Amino acid sequence: MLPGTKFPLSDLVRCRKTMAWLLVIAFSAACADYAMSRLLARQFRQDQESAVTFELGAFRARLEERINTNLNLVHGMAANIAVRPGISAREFDDLARALMTTSNSLRNIAAAPDFIIRFMYPLEGNERALGLDYRTVPDQWDKALAAKESGRMAVAGPLNLVQGGVGLVARVPVFRQGGGEFWGLVSAVIDLDTLLELAGEGALAARLDMAMRGRDGMGLQGAVFRGRDSLFDADAQAVTMTVSLPSGSWAMAAVPLGGWATTSPYAWAVHGSVLLLAFAGGVARIQSSRNRLSLAESESRMRAMSQASHDALVMIDADDRVTFWNPAAEAMFGYSEAEMLGRSMHDVIVKPVQLETAKQAMSRFAKTGVGPAVGRVMEMEGVRKSGEIFPVERSVAAFQLRGKWFAVGSMRDISARKLAERRLNELATLDELTGLANRRHYMALAETQLRQAIRYRQDFCFLMFDLDHFKTINDTFGHDIGDEVLRRVGHVLRQVMRGTDIFGRVGGEEFAVAMPETDIAAARTVAERLRGTFTEVTVDAWGKTVGFTVSIGIAHLQSPETLLSQLMKRADLALYEAKRGGRNRVVSDGEIDGPDSA
Repeated sequence: MLPGTKFPLSDLVRCRKTMAWLLVIAFSAACADYAMSRLLARQFRQDQESAVTFELGAFRARLEERINTNLNLVHGMAANIAVRPGISAREFDDLARALMTTSNSLRNIAAAPDFIIRFMYPLEGNERALGLDYRTVPDQWDKALAAKESGRMAVAGPLNLVQGGVGLVARVPVFRQGGGEFWGLVSAVIDLDTLLELAGEGALAARLDMAMRGRDGMGLQGAVFRGRDSLFDADAQAVTMTVSLPSGSWAMAAVPLGGWATTSPYAWAVHGSVLLLAFAGGVARIQSSRNRLSLAESESRMRAMSQASHDALVMIDADDRVTFWNPAAEAMFGYSEAEMLGRSMHDVIVKPVQLETAKQAMSRFAKTGVGPAVGRVMEMEGVRKSGEIFPVERSVAAFQLRGKWFAVGSMRDISARKLAERRLNELATLDELTGLANRRHYMALAETQLRQAIRYRQDFCFLMFDLDHFKTINDTFGHDIGDEVLRRVGHVLRQVMRGTDIFGRVGGEEFAVAMPETDIAAARTVAERLRGTFTEVTVDAWGKTVGFTVSIGIAHLQSPETLLSQLMKRADLALYEAKRGGRNRVVSDGEIDGPDSA
């Protein structure tokens, strides 16, 4: 256009409209940029909180599992002493050694009958503790007495240890089996640094700034024993969780290492996209893609963490729908991730009889984030895809995201641990050679049946028998053959005796049978059948056939004042009479004379 030439009006109007649109677009872009920046900052903060919650929850689950594993070992020692209150120092050392080989966190185990430490393992470095009377140590006596009066395990600490380091002190009161009489305390020291390291504190410290408080199980009211006090201030805005203990709790607080990031790493990408595209729709689409990428990366990060876990990690929403299901959960329950996502978790892995209770708990959880399983380590029975029911230990943490409650659960298959516990109980109650009840366990069972018979005025008979010439079998054929004969005795007892009878090995070759609701005639019939069966049993000794017989004595309950020891003595006298009369015989207490036969 030449100088001096006027613009047509339409061109000017068109130019003004273009400028107006440019201003509108610029203003809209600025507004959209501001709004999206705020939204992105909130989303990024929620992603950070979710990641911290997930990592802290996984650490809490591992820590609780480690704590409970060590405390269960201490319970195991207490349970053994309860059924064996006369335990020797050698037996204590053998059992303590076996327990401590399964735990890297236990530093020592002690037992204090009547509050005086008589047993200690390992003894090296702890010699001064032997003979310590809790009653003479005021700061320990209060806790020891509290453990006895409560009847439950008490956990103290973390405390600075005299031997160096920091540890937890677990005390378990021991009551004799049957009568419930107080025996004493079993205590153990658990090394805190080892416990936390095994739970993964070292790896967590590379990503999170974490603190713990609640000395002596006081939770948020207790002293801080790990990390910075300031993390528990409201200004820190830390993610907090509770670690459940048998007697109280700890509190944990964590923020990302370096604090909460206020600016998303994708903020400049959003700014650039808004400036380049210059319209709100483009900004929305780019922001949407950035959000999806952020969520995908967050999910990938959590999935990688969960794949490294041997425990099943599951996340559900307030409607019980599964939103996360890791490979360990697939292996444990048999359902793939594709099968479980969006499906009701309790409908699948909970026993039908417990389903209604679970649904009611979920209804409460959806409103409050609180439930019977939240913040606790509990045992339950799970159901595999095959229908198999198996024991599970679970811990559950709750968190709120965008106004809705979610639950993250860690579940562990404890079938092997339960089997080990049953085996430990068998070692404490069964005779290893014959598989029958040992003397202590048998006497407790027989005493219970005798009291019941006296209470309900029922018949009750007591049999004692031993093997004739058993020493000759041992001397002639060796102890291996003698042991095989004893095993055959156990096998015959399980075949011949009735389901209501109680039998066990009470001596070297001595066995006893308690027969509730059985009169003397019926007892004699069973005894004769038992004696006859033994005459037909043989054992092969390197090509030679070894047979054996038994002599049996029977005692019958005649008075409500009769004690089990008196019945045993009368049955023993009848057994002696059977021996004296030629062996391979059955004699009842009514067939012998003397003051003890009455």
